[in-house]
Amino acid sequence: MGSRKSSTLDGVKVVIVEDDPSDAKRVFVCLTDAGCNVRIARNALEALAVTALFDPKLMVIDLVLPGHSGLVLAAHLRKEAATRTTILVATTSLNDEADRIAHEAGFVACLRKPIDLRALRELVQTHASRQRGGGRR
Repeated sequence: MGSRKSSTLDGVKVVIVEDDPSDAKRVFVCLTDAGCNVRIARNALEALAVTALFDPKLMVIDLVLPGHSGLVLAAHLRKEAATRTTILVATTSLNDEADRIAHEAGFVACLRKPIDLRALRELVQTHASRQRGGGRR
């Protein structure tokens, strides 16, 4: 883990919502290596439970999940005062239409699978640093 270039992500709380174990592990390793404090949820209901206890600054959410979709999860998160300002990043293997739908649902970005981990890390760093000092509790 000596490959960390910056400590600007140290302690940033992130929840990954991904039902594919290998995708979840890739994102988990990428973000923990960058210094983030990361939790994984496998579906929307699990994500709501984890989020209530963990209070993440950012969530990486697959749009296609078992049960409720990532879009349904995002709508719920936007309605709740405690998660209204949580930064949401979508991931998908769907077509370009997913980008537009994700942005309309309140996601700051939509990353295509397989996820470019360097782009993800830069995205998290950009958005986490914008909220430093005046963001979530």
